[in-house]
Amino acid sequence: MSIVIVGKLGNDWGIEGLIARHVSEFVNLRIIDIKEFNLGKFSSDDNFVFIQGRGIDRDLLRLYRGKKVLWNAEFLPYKGFEDNQEALARLYAIEPLEDFDLILNGCPLSTKFLKEIRNLNIEWFPMMGADSLFHRRDCDIPKDTDIGFYGAVSQRRIKIWHELIRVVSKYSIGSLKLAWKQVYGKDLIRFIKY
Repeated sequence: MSIVIVGKLGNDWGIEGLIARHVSEFVNLRIIDIKEFNLGKFSSDDNFVFIQGRGIDRDLLRLYRGKKVLWNAEFLPYKGFEDNQEALARLYAIEPLEDFDLILNGCPLSTKFLKEIRNLNIEWFPMMGADSLFHRRDCDIPKDTDIGFYGAVSQRRIKIWHELIRVVSKYSIGSLKLAWKQVYGKDLIRFIKY
């Protein structure tokens, strides 16, 4: 059995970069760019994991007998945000979701909503993580944050931020410093590291 991870190669700061740095540690696992997938040069029994899922040749995808997994980090529509234009645009870019045997989604609210209204095989699976080799802490820089939250300001994230503060206040022993940063790429890695 072979597993092919399909993503946007060249994204050293995203999940594709994290996987690419470690792919050689696993047998029968490789990572390719979406453009290479769309050339159609794979065994019909290969299993695929698609990161984000945009730009897939759907006719080609349906020819494969192996398992097809979508790993999507972005929030999609959910209860109360069914008509959110950003969420709908993201959803339309990866439809039809029924083409996948399993969907791993980064937003728990979207996961619950899509499971309930579409009866999809979808599970909440956070996409962020830290690579101990790549995200090493620089000991010369003092730690100034206990809990970090990143992303552009939106009503949804403001609610998440307030809930995070509430939970931390309720369960933490002592005071913790929380920080919300609007960063991506190298700046996000620096934020994770320090």
